[in-house]
Parts: sequence; C-alpha cells; structure tokens
Amino acid sequence: MRYLKRWKIVALIGLIVVGGAAIWTGAAPMVPATAPKPPEEIRSLAGIKVAQLVVEPFPAELGKVGGDVVAVRVKAKKRLEDAGITIIGAAGAPPEVPVLTVKTLVVTDPSMPDVMVMMFFMDAAQIVQVERINTQLKLPTCTLMAHGAARKDKVPQAVSDYTSLLIDRFIEAVQVATKG
Repeated sequence: MRYLKRWKIVALIGLIVVGGAAIWTGAAPMVPATAPKPPEEIRSLAGIKVAQLVVEPFPAELGKVGGDVVAVRVKAKKRLEDAGITIIGAAGAPPEVPVLTVKTLVVTDPSMPDVMVMMFFMDAAQIVQVERINTQLKLPTCTLMAHGAARKDKVPQAVSDYTSLLIDRFIEAVQVATKG
C-alpha cells in the first residue's frame, strides 16, 4: 500500500516537472531574438540623406502610350524628399553623394498587341573601394525593381503605380539599413 502511495507521489512530481518544462519551452519563443542583418546590398544604403536623381528617358513605345518621364522624376523627387532624402543636382555635387538612376525596360508581344510589360529599376551608385586593384570606383551597390503589365490604355496609371512602388521599396530599404 505504501509502495503504491509513493509511486503516485513520484508520478505526480514527474508530471509537474514535465509539465513545467513544456510550459517553459512553449514560452521560449516569446523571448525576442536578434533580427538578422539585411543583405549587404541593402546595408550599403544605410544613412543616405542626400542623393542625385537621374530618370533615364523612357523607351519610345512607352512614351507613345502616355508614359511621362518628367512626371515620374517629379513624383520620385517629392517622395524621396518627403522621406528625408534631399535630392541635389549633378552640378557641384560632391563625388561621395550617391546617384539614384531609374531605368525602364518595356516588353511587348505581337500576339498581345494591347498589353505592355514594364520593368522599372533603380540603381544606387556609390563610391566603393575595390581592394584587388586598390581603386575607388562609383558603382551600383544596390538595384531594386518593380514590374508589371498593363493594357496600353492604362499605361500612364501603371507607370505611376510601379514607379511609386519602386521608390517606396528604396525608401524602405534605406530605413531598414539605417536601423541596422
């Protein structure tokens, strides 16, 4: 009889220990883990407060259906400045100021004549040290992209939407990189 009573006590203690360990293990994910560092190309954007902005001319087929490169430049400049990044002109800009270049590619398919695929890229060119040749070069350290398709009658709105997405991605990448 005593043997059975001791057995129940040992089983109860074991159950409490196992249950406590399960609760403790379940609570472990609530402890904050350190966030992983962003990729190096994103890290290269940390602390950008001033930049030059270049929006390359659109491909001819994009201009024919209402794509407006001037409107894209104005909108991009405003969004960047609203995010705290001052945009300066090339004249007199110090060499260490990054150059943000927006490039556009267009793809059309003769079997779908009313549709246009657009790809927008933003390169952030900065001075980097190439140790192997002991030289500083101004090179793209990060390239971001936004893309999509639209009917030709919807291209002006699509251009606005996709370039806004591209600029927002850049701003977010700068913020993530700056936080560390």
